[in-house]
Amino acid sequence: MVGLSELNSNNYANILESIRRTDTHNTDIASNDSENLNSRPGEVEVHQLRQIHKRLSDEEISAVIEGYKSGKTTYQLAKQFGTHKNTISKALKKAGIDPSNSTAQKKLNTEEVIKMYGKYHTTAEIAKLYGVHPNSVVRCLKNHGVALRSRWDYPQTR
Repeated sequence: MVGLSELNSNNYANILESIRRTDTHNTDIASNDSENLNSRPGEVEVHQLRQIHKRLSDEEISAVIEGYKSGKTTYQLAKQFGTHKNTISKALKKAGIDPSNSTAQKKLNTEEVIKMYGKYHTTAEIAKLYGVHPNSVVRCLKNHGVALRSRWDYPQTR
């Protein structure tokens, strides 16, 4: 069984219901095929579901561009338009916009982040304070030449 995305998980139930409705009349199934069936007649095991890729219309692409310029992330826009974040990124790139993590970097006050990290705050603590992912804090520190610590470099508190 393959994992289903959040967008298409409801389709699995619809597929099974459709199979159940169309195959309920076929009760005389060969014995060698019974290995592939579930406990109820008419149900078959699904090995693979293909996700249909949503294509954005010109109006939706314009709305994506406006949303991104207003500060929304590709993840937020993907959820809003019912598509994958890569679809949003590709649409932005075609429009000449580089979808990077710059929105998260803009939220960070670099000097303050470096100062807090110097006082032995973890990247997770700093990220929580600014409302970004810890990787954004790490990227900010690396971009400004700050050597990162391992977890054993922190003072021991008991």
